[in-house]
Amino acid sequence: MAIESEHTLEQMLYMTMLDDQMAQLRHVEHWLDDQFRQVVHDLDEEALAHASERIDELVLTFPELRLPGLCQHPEQVSSLLAHIDLDAGPAEGFEAAMERLYELCITPSVLRALRCRLYGVAARLSESHVDLLPTVAIASLSLDVPASHPSAFAEMVICASAIEGSILSQLDTSEQALPDVSTWLAVNPSDALILAVGEDSAYYYAAIPGVLSLLDSSRVLFDVERLSLCAGGCACEFGLPALVDGEYRALLSQEIRRVQDTLRCCYPDRVLADVEMLTSRALDALEVLPPHVNPLLQAILVQSWVRYLSQASECPRDRT
Repeated sequence: MAIESEHTLEQMLYMTMLDDQMAQLRHVEHWLDDQFRQVVHDLDEEALAHASERIDELVLTFPELRLPGLCQHPEQVSSLLAHIDLDAGPAEGFEAAMERLYELCITPSVLRALRCRLYGVAARLSESHVDLLPTVAIASLSLDVPASHPSAFAEMVICASAIEGSILSQLDTSEQALPDVSTWLAVNPSDALILAVGEDSAYYYAAIPGVLSLLDSSRVLFDVERLSLCAGGCACEFGLPALVDGEYRALLSQEIRRVQDTLRCCYPDRVLADVEMLTSRALDALEVLPPHVNPLLQAILVQSWVRYLSQASECPRDRT
């Protein structure tokens, strides 16, 4: 009986903690939505039209804004693609094909997942490309509007997912995909990084977030307990030094070296030139950069929160 009572108490404590986390999540989401509404409200008619026209740029820039479950509806995807002319745009019958696919693949959980990914995109854009934030705000708010047909954002997500999925399905799956981090080489450093280490060093380290896509996220992303260290303060200045202790530095270094060793076994040196450069710089940065200005650690922190928000949003809201 004592063991059973202790187990019941543990369950009650866990449920209370989960309720608190969900309440905090809802608070963060409401705050972000309010910020998005304010951004849109402050736009004049011309700026609003310009931001809306950049929906396609937003979706194409961030690969996480895709629908992986689209492959479950091959007939409807084929029908949609048959009514898309990549040069001339949508052809006759496109709207009907889009609405059929929308009804099948856009569920409340998919909308929540897309919204969480947009929160993550907004966090990344706050350091650079701030001009795209109004487009993110419009895209996120469009997911709140009940509709039987897709918004411009949802429509672009479906089209991009269908086109890219079709291309990938036609590739030779026996040939390994090569890691590509070249787009990160053009990234500009943040003002905080320049201030901390000087312009030359800042540009040297600015691209290292590109390493994150190569790492095992289950190992390097911070869990909920560690993220709680950031609560109540500025995550960039105070939270990261608390999160990045000696043990975590060793783990991250080990993971980066594991990626280096694995890729060296699979690809020739000429293919891995960019990866070798970024992974080496990422290892150097762990030794010389303060955590709160380390671009890779900042990216890991953002993606850790994105994962937490995404997982929490998928938890059942009603429990019996």
